[in-house]
Amino acid sequence: MRKALVFTGGSAPELSTYGHEISDAELVVAADSGYDKAVHDGVSVDVLIGDMDSIRTAVLPGTRVLTYPEDKDFTDTELALSHIHETLGDVEVVIIGGGEGRLDHTVSMIGLFRTSTRPSRWYTRRECIYYVDTFMDLELKRPGTTISVIALQDEPSRVISSGLHWELKDALLSNANASISNRNVSSHVRLEVLEGKGVLLCVSY
Repeated sequence: MRKALVFTGGSAPELSTYGHEISDAELVVAADSGYDKAVHDGVSVDVLIGDMDSIRTAVLPGTRVLTYPEDKDFTDTELALSHIHETLGDVEVVIIGGGEGRLDHTVSMIGLFRTSTRPSRWYTRRECIYYVDTFMDLELKRPGTTISVIALQDEPSRVISSGLHWELKDALLSNANASISNRNVSSHVRLEVLEGKGVLLCVSY
């Protein structure tokens, strides 16, 4: 599947953590101050989008700029996602940044996974968050990595796992019942969603 990257404001991982995502990205979009992170890491940005209220870096030649008013109905990250899907259609989106910031921004970011333009992965400074609607296999470098599984809807999702210290065996997860602070005992971890909506698989670095 075609892939696009979105750099957004807030704390972000080191280039060494997400750098493997760059080479096959067809489009790179920065949402406002996410541009600062992209330029700092030497990543070429195709489109800069947002109200430009927090960007600190001078815009480099060749970058397309789409400016929106500060008073608007959508966040800069939502605008970036919409632009990507309008430009490329069905595409895998990876978000870089946007973690450990204001609570309202964090809630808004999680809400993106409930939309039709949901991202596939979200890299913050502390973890990578994967959207899983059927199954996912992960290869982890070390045992004892903190892993949590969070449901996105009120209706329970039934999930099973392998490779975790506390295996999820037909576990029913909902907004009121998450599986947090688990850890892997194997280099290979598998999570399957048997019933219900997708879940977020959060893996710490």
